[in-house]
Amino acid sequence: MSPPLKPPLSRVFIASSLDARTRRALAAIQQSLGQATAGVKWVAPEKIHLTFLFLGDVAESRILSLASILDDVGRAHQGATLEIYGLGYFGRRFPRIIWAGLRGASQPLIALRAALVAGCRALSFAPDSKPWQPHLTLGRMRSPTAAAPLSAALAEREKISLGRLTITHLQLIKSQLTPLGPRYTILHESPLARA
Repeated sequence: MSPPLKPPLSRVFIASSLDARTRRALAAIQQSLGQATAGVKWVAPEKIHLTFLFLGDVAESRILSLASILDDVGRAHQGATLEIYGLGYFGRRFPRIIWAGLRGASQPLIALRAALVAGCRALSFAPDSKPWQPHLTLGRMRSPTAAAPLSAALAEREKISLGRLTITHLQLIKSQLTPLGPRYTILHESPLARA
């Protein structure tokens, strides 16, 4: 007797993509940082997004349930406008993930994410339980050898303002890991309510 077949899985997350103006501003800051540092794998500007929840591997048969959660949350929550403010990094000993920070309208965003978490848990999904810190990932450090110049370059831009970002929709995104980096496919998009 052969073992039961596993259902097809998709690696998915819930996010909001960025407008063209914001992507251009982030590409310019990546370029300026790239001139000051080496050893960073930069995220392609068209792939930068605001992640609300990472769900990991999900059976493809459950994608419609997730889409329904996005629709329900989108109808109940308004979009928000944030300022892209300051650059920083995650990592204890050296910068591992380089990010642009977000500030303003934090309560609506926190409520939006909490509703997504509650909706996912109600349908027995297990969303990432790490504390959420809204940010836009710009790049990942390949090696700690360039940590000092990168840390200095980020410190110089700790209080830089890169304009405003308006969150108008939620997207369920499939991520396929490839040798060239992740390939994203939008599986479902839900607009957020208007004010």
